[in-house]
Formats: sequence, C-alpha cells, structure tokens
Amino acid sequence: MFRGVGLRIIVLLLIINTVGGAGASSSTIVTISVFEDHNRYVQSANSYGLSWHLFNAAAQQAGYKLEIFPTSWRASIQRVQNRRVDLVYAALKSEEREQWATFSLPLITEGAALFAHPSSPVNGIEDIDFANDVVGVSAKSIQESLAYEMGFKNVYATIDRPQLYQMLAADRLDYLFFGTSVINYYCVHFSPEKSKNCMKQVSPIYNENSVHVLTLSTNQRTVEILENINQALFAMRQSDEIKEWFTRYPEANDNHAEWVAKLEKLYSQ
Repeated sequence: MFRGVGLRIIVLLLIINTVGGAGASSSTIVTISVFEDHNRYVQSANSYGLSWHLFNAAAQQAGYKLEIFPTSWRASIQRVQNRRVDLVYAALKSEEREQWATFSLPLITEGAALFAHPSSPVNGIEDIDFANDVVGVSAKSIQESLAYEMGFKNVYATIDRPQLYQMLAADRLDYLFFGTSVINYYCVHFSPEKSKNCMKQVSPIYNENSVHVLTLSTNQRTVEILENINQALFAMRQSDEIKEWFTRYPEANDNHAEWVAKLEKLYSQ
C-alpha cells in the first residue's frame, strides 16, 4: 500500500514540476512587422536600432517574445489592420494613423529630410526644381504625403525600399526622402564608401517625431499587450540595461536623459 501511495506522490510531483517549469521558461509570442532588412537597419540606423533594443528589452521584461516579420511599410499597415500581425515597428505618429492606431510610448526621435549624392549641384531647398526633379519615397509613408505637400510633381513611391537606393545610384532619382538616421543604412551597406554620412542633406528636417510601435485600436488583445510593454518600459527607464543600450548608440538623436524626460513628461500629464 505504501509503495502505491509513494508512487502516486512521485507522479504528482513530476506533473507539478513539469507544468511549473514550462510556465517559468515560456514567453507569450507577439508578432511584429519590421523593415525588410531589419538586422542591418538595427546595426546602422541609430534611431531605428536603439528604439528596437529599448522596445525589445521592455517586451522581454513584460513576458513577451517578439517574433519579427520583415516586410514593406505598406504591407505592414495592411497586416496590422487585417489582424495578421500584432504590432508594427518604427511608426511615426500622424493624424490619419491616430484615427485607427494605438501607439507605444515614444522611443528615439527621428525626422525626415531630402538627401542627394554629394556630387549633386543641389545644396539646399532653394535649389530644388519641384516641377521636374524626382524624389523617391516608401509607398504609404508619411514622406510620400509630405513630398506632395512640398510641391513635388514627380514622386516615385514603391514598396521596395532597397530599390530606391539602387535608383538613386543609377541617377534615376534626384533625391531620397527618408529618415535622418535610416539613410545611414544606405551609406553603410550600399555606397562604395561603406561608411555613414555618405549622402548630402539638402532640406531642413521635417516631421521630427519619436519612433513608436503601433497596433490596431480595435484589437483589444494587442492594445493590452502594448500597454503592458509600455508599463515595463517606463518602469525600467533608469535601469542599467537601458542605459547600456544608449552607450552603444552615442550618435542617436536622443541621449538617455532626454528620452527619460519625454517619458516622465507624458506620465505627469
């Protein structure tokens, strides 16, 4: 009899340990849409890279594992609106997006500008021929709308972001309208110099805003996930882990103190 009781206790303990161990080691998978060449953007684009590490650290702290889906910007928006992906990374706020999307806490500041080859005769916005010059943008991006608002008559929009770099190199485009740190992706990985700052900025910075992560406002599950990550990000804002990421991106548009001030200002309102 005692042998049977002992055996049942051992089996029960094994079940408890198995269930408890599985719960302790597993994380909830959260799908997130990112740029096509995500890892190289993280490496070479300061705002994109630092923002990613901050958000990923907060997601892990909140008990989530981010599963990335590299795709074009237009496809990212379609996926989240159709509930085929939970989150979209590297989104900038706009009035149109705020009508249907919920945003994360602000990450690192990013703005957009027009860039040309150093050999271009254009040195400033006053030199641009808006009637004839051609500017390349990502389809359905904020830069596409801004290009038309600025007066460009020839706007080449595509879902294939790398194609724009190739077209500029082949003199089929006069300018790229991209984020000020994202342009470094081209310089590091496509230009002959293989170094940052290979392009000439020929306009002021437009739509300077923070990088965010967005989700569909009507998707209660993902809104709750994003709120949990927001809470984790705010709670760990002064942690050594977060400070370490800032030391790895010294050229980012925000330093640690500036970024913390943005968060605390929001929470104080």
